[in-house]
Amino acid sequence: MMNIDMKYIQVVVGLLLCYCLYACSPRPESVQPADRLLVLYPEYQDVTIPYNVAPLNFLVRNEGVDAVCVSVKGASDSLEINARGNKAIFPLKAWRALLEAEKEHTLEVVVTARTDGRWLRYPSFAWQVVADKLDAYVSYRLIEPGYEVWNALQIRERCIENFEERILADNSQTDGKCMNCHVHGGNSGNLSMFHLRGEGGGTVLNRDGKLRKLALKNEQMISAAVYGDFHPDGRYGVFSSNVIIPMFHTESNRRLEVYDTVSDLAVADFDGNRMILSPLTADSTVLETFPTFSADGKWIYYCSAPTVPLPDSVQQLRYSLCRIAFDANHGAHGVTAWIPFGMPGWRKAPCVIRKPHRTDATCFIPLLIMEHSPFGTGRRNCS
Repeated sequence: MMNIDMKYIQVVVGLLLCYCLYACSPRPESVQPADRLLVLYPEYQDVTIPYNVAPLNFLVRNEGVDAVCVSVKGASDSLEINARGNKAIFPLKAWRALLEAEKEHTLEVVVTARTDGRWLRYPSFAWQVVADKLDAYVSYRLIEPGYEVWNALQIRERCIENFEERILADNSQTDGKCMNCHVHGGNSGNLSMFHLRGEGGGTVLNRDGKLRKLALKNEQMISAAVYGDFHPDGRYGVFSSNVIIPMFHTESNRRLEVYDTVSDLAVADFDGNRMILSPLTADSTVLETFPTFSADGKWIYYCSAPTVPLPDSVQQLRYSLCRIAFDANHGAHGVTAWIPFGMPGWRKAPCVIRKPHRTDATCFIPLLIMEHSPFGTGRRNCS
């Protein structure tokens, strides 16, 4: 009997709280059209969203806003919130029901805000709800913004369907060591790795829940592994080994954070406990970096540039997109490094494109090359 009474009291108290919150929330009156643009953070206006995404809560950053009313209307369902302050926070349960009902429909969002005692209605914007479902989890590194120093950092995982998070790695448990370059193979939680730097560090490899700490370096490599990616079968990883220099400069209002003095490539055989190098991707006169395997695992794509005096000639530093074959059965590189998309003066080689249900065709691919450098990003069309 006591349990029943307590549950009854809890329900009544909950309903009273909800009523009080609703009654205390300001309601729009004498609404006028806004004579200024709506400023939101994050900028969620006119976007396409998957139906399983968490509520798109936002701040109204127009000056003087002390209350908001947000209505979201679809073809068959709607949602409205009223709140003090400038925060629009949607209840999770109602949000999920709305997006589930409005798959493949467009939601109209209207924001009305009280500014200096006046209610202003801003022009509506749209959220297009698609029936595609995103992978539920995203991982990221949490670190204070800065250039050359750091203190506390974590690798975290967040569920995009709500706001739940958990810590995957915390450097407070590793004597403050740096942790970076975390990678998931095939977007799978069962295949991942990250680098732990400093004395006693290494690369922490996760395969099907089994953790190993590896030293991804041999006497031929210029440094331990840096930027990397998994082979589709999970046995191999491809990495760059870089000597990275951070610095600042006085070039206009642009800043240089890091540049490579030397960089090569290496493949790690996680089963064979060995590093595999090729002289074609370990040339001291060339900078090779940012490697990744092709989807079928038969190619390693990477960026390559002839060395130039740095930092003085950094504006002349230009990378080409290159590839080299990789034989996963024998753990061996190909005998030719191809440059299908290169800079002027570099050798242009044909690239083979495989299309479903069609014969192989040898061709040149038109490509918009983004010429990225610390001094800015240019672009050019090449074939």
